[in-house]
Amino acid sequence: MSEGKPFINCGKLHDFYNAFTYNDETEIVFLRAFNETLRWHVLRCPEYKAWLSAYGFTNFRQIHKPFEIPLMPVSLFKKFTLSSTFYDLIKYDFGSVSYDNHDNSHIILEARSWKRLLKIISNELKSLGFIKPELKHNYICFSKDPNLKLNIINDFIFDILTSQTAHRSVFYTYKNESGNNFINWEQTLKRLSDFSMRPEPLFIIATYSELKQLCDIIEIERLKFNLSNNSAILCLSGITESFDLMDEFLIKKIRNLFGLGRSKIRNIFWVKEQMFPLITCECGAFHIPVYSKAEILEPEYMQAVEYGETGLLGLVTPFLTSYPAFSLLTNYLVHQEKSCSCGRNGFAFKFDGFIKI
Repeated sequence: MSEGKPFINCGKLHDFYNAFTYNDETEIVFLRAFNETLRWHVLRCPEYKAWLSAYGFTNFRQIHKPFEIPLMPVSLFKKFTLSSTFYDLIKYDFGSVSYDNHDNSHIILEARSWKRLLKIISNELKSLGFIKPELKHNYICFSKDPNLKLNIINDFIFDILTSQTAHRSVFYTYKNESGNNFINWEQTLKRLSDFSMRPEPLFIIATYSELKQLCDIIEIERLKFNLSNNSAILCLSGITESFDLMDEFLIKKIRNLFGLGRSKIRNIFWVKEQMFPLITCECGAFHIPVYSKAEILEPEYMQAVEYGETGLLGLVTPFLTSYPAFSLLTNYLVHQEKSCSCGRNGFAFKFDGFIKI
């Protein structure tokens, strides 16, 4: 996706088709792209410029390394509404995203960030060997129909995920009656039975709790399915009301009930404030793609931890230009894996939980 000034290197960065092939070129382009985005936010967001100035950063003509610049704590985005774009350029405004009535973050995307996000998720899924875009798919989405234009962030995510392939049918499980949302289990099981008989792949996208309920109901009904080749199940976490990721117990149950291999059952975690997707490989680890950099920090002194030690995930991604969450200290506790049996190099990690910051 070729881009002009001031985002020439950002355009090059998101043109890297293989999301997990790291080399000298990707490192150089990332560094330049990071500084393009840094300068953009400094010029467009006075609050961000003032915040960096308080830490002694005032010269942005020189090249800065990603973790040389202080990461913005996620708590700042819960307390303040920050923007690096004009109001009339905002494509998606999700307002204050909250699922527990107090952890709010005002999330906005303009067209530039949105287009880059589509490219990132497409490249990640293809690079992980998870989708074949040319094949028609059927989808069961544990969500409301995004065509209703309710502008709710998790519906937006489902819309992005279903757009990654050609599709024959998309079924949304949630219905609304008298202002109450609920899963229509009768229709969901009916569609599941119907889709499982079709030759096209079936993708099921749901949270941990929804997948657990689905498996429990299937067991009660004494059903079993043998889904077609290239079918898969995605457990969505982070952006939704649930933080939970699939554990090996649930994965084993899904394999037994749906006839799927381990590599066809994945967690996808959306870093809420960055709108950045992280997807597990076939071995169950998360890998940082070339479009981002990660560091794990000890919570008290903010020093980098050793391999295997748990700390807070710091994440830098130049794709986001709508507001300055591109350089973020998350509240996610993770530990880095020394290597992954999938064979991919680069930064691999697993989640351990989260804390309030």
